[in-house]
Amino acid sequence: MKVVFDTNTLFAAFVARTGVCAKVIEASLAEHDVFLSWYILDELRRNLSIKLNIEKSRIDEAIQSLLDGAKVVEPSPVPDTASRDPKDAPVLGTAIAAHAEVLVTGDKDLLVLGIYESIPIISPRQFHDRFISAQ
Repeated sequence: MKVVFDTNTLFAAFVARTGVCAKVIEASLAEHDVFLSWYILDELRRNLSIKLNIEKSRIDEAIQSLLDGAKVVEPSPVPDTASRDPKDAPVLGTAIAAHAEVLVTGDKDLLVLGIYESIPIISPRQFHDRFISAQ
């Protein structure tokens, strides 16, 4: 399955390494095709640095561990009006470019869409319950 994770899911996995987000990302990297974009990775880098004041070397390690298991795509163009938050357009564009079968996010502005361009948008918990715990 082709999966895209939004920045907030990646961030949550880093913060709570034994939480649901960490579990779904770890399982997905092992069992599914995970796709990210530099937009998502750069946003993760900024958030880890600004919100958690994590040193650059630890952030670089986290990003590299994602790159070791994921594929990076260039987001397809998506109108800023596709979501309530215009900053979500590149995330939706990443899912489109990856031909994702699911976009996993905790972002309410994306979750409210439910589906975009035939791509289901679900929470980490929903992904876990549907695709991880059943394995």
